[in-house]
Amino acid sequence: MAESARGEFGLGMGGGAALDGGQFSRGQGSFWIRKQSNFGGHEWGGAAQVGIPGILSGGMFYRWNLVPASAGTFGLQIEGGLPYFGLRLPIAVPLSMENKSWLTLQPGVAISGLSIERRVPVGFSARVGENTHLEQEVGVMWSEGFATSGPELYGGLHLQQQF
Repeated sequence: MAESARGEFGLGMGGGAALDGGQFSRGQGSFWIRKQSNFGGHEWGGAAQVGIPGILSGGMFYRWNLVPASAGTFGLQIEGGLPYFGLRLPIAVPLSMENKSWLTLQPGVAISGLSIERRVPVGFSARVGENTHLEQEVGVMWSEGFATSGPELYGGLHLQQQF
């Protein structure tokens, strides 16, 4: 999120499939809102998604930005919902001098329901309007647990509006 923005909201859609030849696949739609915290430029927010598996879920997060946005960002994010707990390392590197495009990474680990998930996503974010960004993301997730086990490839497309 830009340093000058107070917050953002967004919509996204994504899907994934097992890499080991299994029949497992996923699809989801999501909505989120993110706001600047009053404590040193950190951020907080909430998200909701609907899809397969999981049908309907939601949660909250808090992000500590450890490196200033002008040099790129590096942070720590803690997130939770019912039944979900996760940690991520959000990283964004500017690809243009005007901050119109960014390379994003957000590796993380989570306990979701009855499984443990490890994710390694890579994304590209481009400014398509004054305060509007379009982000594409692909990644690999390894899960171990009740419903799934093994590697999965996933991707998503997100539209974000800053205010």
